[in-house]
Amino acid sequence: MTLDSYRIIGFPGMGMGGFPGTGMGGFPGMGMGGFPGTGMGGFPGMGMGGFPGTGMGGFPGMGMGGFPGTGMGGFPGTGMGGFPGMGMGGFPGTGMGGFPGMGMGGFPGTGMGGFPGTGMGGFPGTGMGGFP
Repeated sequence: MTLDSYRIIGFPGMGMGGFPGTGMGGFPGMGMGGFPGTGMGGFPGMGMGGFPGTGMGGFPGMGMGGFPGTGMGGFPGTGMGGFPGMGMGGFPGTGMGGFPGMGMGGFPGTGMGGFPGTGMGGFPGTGMGGFP
């Protein structure tokens, strides 16, 4: 049978076959197959497979895999892997790795590494490194 006929003989609210509210097959609220609220297969709230709230696989609140609140893998609040509040890995509030309030690595309030208020490294108020 064709895809269209398969779609016609399916159940109400389905996309390609399965149960009502599914996309391609599975349970209600799914995208491609799995449990309710999943995207491609897994548990409720998932994107591609894993646990509730995950994007591609992992635990709740994750993006690609890791722990709750992570982006690609790591700890809660991380972007790509690390600790809470981080961007790519490091400590809370960091961008790419370092201490709280940092951009890429260094001390609180720094941009890329250095002291508070610096842009790329140096002293407070500097742009790329130098004096205020």
